[in-house]
Amino acid sequence: MGPLTYATANLTTSFGGSIIFQPVTTYTVSLVGPTQTITAGTFQTNCGLPIPTPPPTGQLVYPANGATNVSPAIGELIFQGSGLQNSEFFGPESVVMTSGSGAVVPVGAFSAPASPLPSPLPNSGLPYVAAPVPALAAATTYTLRLDYADWNNTPPSCVHTASLALGSFTTQ
Repeated sequence: MGPLTYATANLTTSFGGSIIFQPVTTYTVSLVGPTQTITAGTFQTNCGLPIPTPPPTGQLVYPANGATNVSPAIGELIFQGSGLQNSEFFGPESVVMTSGSGAVVPVGAFSAPASPLPSPLPNSGLPYVAAPVPALAAATTYTLRLDYADWNNTPPSCVHTASLALGSFTTQ
């Protein structure tokens, strides 16, 4: 059999032959001797093409990004964007909220926002999602980001954690 047309690696062996690898393939390498077989490891040549889906977009809309004098008892944050509910991406996705001191504040899972929506809210035509938050500290600035798994050409996992800045606000 001749070399593969789309070879991505060509390793020369100590016995003069060569091993040619095909892209986007997982291989288990074994050394075969007269009395035993030793598995040297499993590896993947590359991760292939990224999924043809754009990364998530979004922003904090309630309270408004940069808002001050926000009630520490707000209870729910509202975001607007696309791909915020793990429907189009690798996931899992999570909102990370940190205080000015760096403490991480737990944020619940995305869900439909309570009705009626607070007003005024921007209306870009993208969907709204909400996430519950506990009672917050007074006179504190909070920053929010969305962490999600995204494609990365680093076999064998082929994903990494990416982040999207969502906004910030300060409590009263």
